[in-house]
Amino acid sequence: MADIDDLLAEIASGPQGPSVGAFFDFDGTLIDGFSAALYFRERLTSGEVGLGELTATLVEIFNMSQRGHDVTRLVEVALGALAGREVGELERQATEMFRTKIAGRVYPDARRLVAAHLDAGHTVALASSATRFQAADAAADLGIENILVTEVEVIDGLLTGKVDGPILWGPGKAQAVTEFAAARGVDLTESYAYGN
Repeated sequence: MADIDDLLAEIASGPQGPSVGAFFDFDGTLIDGFSAALYFRERLTSGEVGLGELTATLVEIFNMSQRGHDVTRLVEVALGALAGREVGELERQATEMFRTKIAGRVYPDARRLVAAHLDAGHTVALASSATRFQAADAAADLGIENILVTEVEVIDGLLTGKVDGPILWGPGKAQAVTEFAAARGVDLTESYAYGN
């Protein structure tokens, strides 16, 4: 990150306390790369991805990169493939993925920024279109207690393959941050936001 020392000094000398927020995107901001790609690659190499899911995923990646589509349809494809999976199983896999594939991708400067905000007593939150499975272990590792993510629908301990609420992408993420700030007494005009 450019001028990290200047930013750290600004955080230390600026307003302190929980009324100041620090909101961090996850993919490409706290970590190098995209967690969804790592999860997909893991599922692909283990033979869990069928031809239909592979084709639908590639089409949606193309639509995002070439046609400017948002992430909604890609999330629907990915979650649809997980329908019927047990939450506990996915949580265990997520912890293992963090340990083996994601922990080493946490940017050292992002780690320093999060620590500086925590030291300043700021209300720190991770805000991402990723799911809790993708982001929770990284947030815990960084000491971030507040996680605003795309939630998945679970019934009787099993994923339904659908989202539970909005996908936190673009306006959905902005609304989630605004609502979170209002509920916590965070002054967004004094707050920080980090994205790739």
